[in-house]
Amino acid sequence: MPRDEEPRWFVDETSLGLARALATVRGDVLHPGHRRLLEVPLSTPDPEWMPIVAERGLVVISRDWHIRTKQAELQAYVAYGLRAFWIAGDKDLGNWENLSRIVKWWDRMERIVRERPDGPWFYELFQTSIREVAVRPRMRSAGPSPRPRPAPPPRKSSQLDLGLGS
Repeated sequence: MPRDEEPRWFVDETSLGLARALATVRGDVLHPGHRRLLEVPLSTPDPEWMPIVAERGLVVISRDWHIRTKQAELQAYVAYGLRAFWIAGDKDLGNWENLSRIVKWWDRMERIVRERPDGPWFYELFQTSIREVAVRPRMRSAGPSPRPRPAPPPRKSSQLDLGLGS
């Protein structure tokens, strides 16, 4: 077991196998149920661990792509200024594939954290690239629009829709 270091990373419960593997070799990785994070036991709902992780200044690693459809949780990520890396791709990866991807990109992730100490920000970790996800508010309509809206211009990065009204 590595010696305890100042905690820097939080791997959420969607990647618990990955979390335990990283915590075994790195003393700065915490996860739900970790002995150094007693206030976040296993099965802690996301909205409950988010402020704790944010207060500690930890960077989140997750594969929870359902976050895109959970507006309240996505808004909480932004409100708490969380910094996150999401393991991306078309299929759910196993622990080995997740670990391989994280190890492949670890130096780049460290550099991003150094260069961008303040959140919120979100990056997708693909097999062949890392891409920042732009966060944009979704406008709530007060009623039907009299004419269709033009299609948005193509974007270089992904966007997370926060569902914030104007």
